[in-house]
Amino acid sequence: MALACQSREEPPPNLLEAPASALGAADAPTEGAGTGLLGGEDQPLKMQELGKARNFTLRVLDVKPCNVEDHFKPQPGRLILGVLIEIEAIGSRSVPANVFYATLEDDTGDEYASTLAGCQPTLEAELLERGKQAKGYVSFNVPDTKRDFVFRYAPQLIGPGTEALRFSIRR
Repeated sequence: MALACQSREEPPPNLLEAPASALGAADAPTEGAGTGLLGGEDQPLKMQELGKARNFTLRVLDVKPCNVEDHFKPQPGRLILGVLIEIEAIGSRSVPANVFYATLEDDTGDEYASTLAGCQPTLEAELLERGKQAKGYVSFNVPDTKRDFVFRYAPQLIGPGTEALRFSIRR
């Protein structure tokens, strides 16, 4: 007869599943709006408005369909939509400029990740120090029937965690 050992110790908590309330205030994700106040209750900003988070500012300058090479063309019924942004580091933390921190959400709640094939010049990946700016397009493969979106830029910062800014855009 084989006996199995059973541990009576509680397993360590899974930090990936910890509720936001278990995180310290500095670690919790934050969202900002043009008021400079942080909080998820704020309405998305409009194009051309300056969004301000603790460590960066961001402005959406333009939105347009992208012309891409034939081998990058989307499937019928879809298009590549480019969002031209300008980001500046303003705080004590370095801010990553990177297309992978951007998402687009349509009016039905469907979310789209960025794609590398799109409008030029593409936002180049770099780490911005205070006072440094980056400008370029972030592109998305979206249904061609959709017109209204919310653009969200949410870089992961060392120390404070995620800071996010949201903008209403229309193509």
